Amino acid sequence: MIGEIEQLFTLDLKTVIIGLLLIIIVGPKIGKSWVGFWDFIGFEPKSLRKEREQKEKTKKLFEKQEEYHQQSIRIRDGLEKNQQKLDKNQQNLEMHQEEMKQDLFEIRTSLSCIQKMLLKNTIETKRKNILDFCATLSNKQKQNKEAFNEIFRTYEDYEKILKDNDMENGQTEESMKFISEIYQQMLRNGDLI
Repeated sequence: MIGEIEQLFTLDLKTVIIGLLLIIIVGPKIGKSWVGFWDFIGFEPKSLRKEREQKEKTKKLFEKQEEYHQQSIRIRDGLEKNQQKLDKNQQNLEMHQEEMKQDLFEIRTSLSCIQKMLLKNTIETKRKNILDFCATLSNKQKQNKEAFNEIFRTYEDYEKILKDNDMENGQTEESMKFISEIYQQMLRNGDLI
């Protein structure tokens, strides 16, 4: 064995370089052949199995990461669309609110006008009833006690409406004086039915 070791030290530089080059060139090919051999017979060394599992895990992680990235893009796009819809709905809501305010203003204006017309009509109707009753008495038509009581209630309502609406009476005062005089006269004479 010593002889063999001595032979190694007697090798020339050229042989050593060629040997190293052969190891460098042929070594990886032998490794690949060795892996191919194990694949061929269906055996997988533990180191290759761990390496393969690690590659699979890494690949799955990248796939999951890509899947999560795509999900986040879809979520972001969905959020943007929802935000656009919300903005549009908000604009529509504001527009409808403005329209409703305008409609409400018009309704209030119309209602106020109708109330004034109803008030005027009520006042005119009560005034006309008082004046018509006075006219029937002026024409010497007989009236019963119930008719007088009704006209007195009408006059009280008429005065209350005028007072509540800051209006003045100027058209029925003389008629009511005449009606009251006739009523008193009929009471004294016993002519009331």
